[in-house]
Amino acid sequence: MGLLVDKLRNPVTYHIYEGNTYEGHTMIDALKDLKKECNIDRVIVVADSAMIDKDNRNYIIDNQPDYILGDRIKSLPEDIKAQLLNFNNHKAINNQTKKSDFSYTSLEYNGRKIICTYSSKRAKKDAYEREKLIKKAETWFANPSKYKTVKKRGAGRFIATSEEGKPLLDKEKIAQDAKYDGFKAIATTTELLVEEILSKYNDLYEVEHAFRALKSQLEIRPIYHWTDRRIEGHIAMCFLVYTFINYLRNITGLQYKSISKALDRMQMSIIKEDKSDEFIYMRSNINEDEQVIFNKLKIVPPRDRTSQRIINRYFD
Repeated sequence: MGLLVDKLRNPVTYHIYEGNTYEGHTMIDALKDLKKECNIDRVIVVADSAMIDKDNRNYIIDNQPDYILGDRIKSLPEDIKAQLLNFNNHKAINNQTKKSDFSYTSLEYNGRKIICTYSSKRAKKDAYEREKLIKKAETWFANPSKYKTVKKRGAGRFIATSEEGKPLLDKEKIAQDAKYDGFKAIATTTELLVEEILSKYNDLYEVEHAFRALKSQLEIRPIYHWTDRRIEGHIAMCFLVYTFINYLRNITGLQYKSISKALDRMQMSIIKEDKSDEFIYMRSNINEDEQVIFNKLKIVPPRDRTSQRIINRYFD
């Protein structure tokens, strides 16, 4: 599923693809449909490096005037990498941020501006993730049969082979990898300020949060349907519900989980009185989050007790 949202996570549209479709092949379709259906003249494509393969990059460059894309530092020429990774070329993003905590440098290369940022938090995370891979590789050395295959992009990239044919840690590769700890490159053709470019790129996490809500609170998967029509119907229902729950998030300030719990708690119990033989509807107690939803939607909550006669009036 490909999902387009705005910076408030409001869904714009979605696309459904076969399960074995490479995600990188979905971007061009989405961009074409977006310009066609929404009649948008200018599109600034914002995407991380995982979505940018050769075909996507060429399409964006040929058809879009502006983009903000995650770039791969390791694939750049050595002289460009040396300038970007040289901490002496970096400066703080603003007066409130220490250079040692977060900094950036930029240069022009092949018709685009490359902004390289450094984050001390990201550096710690990168070092932690690499250490986990190293420990995984060491576990594999102790028990090779435990791992049938080792991915080159995982622990396998830190494994070398000795002259005797035995696996060992590639210390040179580990040291090379550590050079990039904390650094991230973003390529752009826009004339926006660096602060704006970084802000736009960071908006990508809004899409991640949208997918998280679809998977968690709305349980869009696993899908227990077999025909295309039922699968499409299931996704359409989830999309509609997400549209509503995100609207509630924007007007109430509550998070998806809190909204879901509040809606689940809004219950009416049916009780039959022995003497009158009449059915009475009893409302559950209203907590703070529920009251916020009622207030923002301008809905008057039901009374504590409502008789069947009053309920029938709404359906007469």
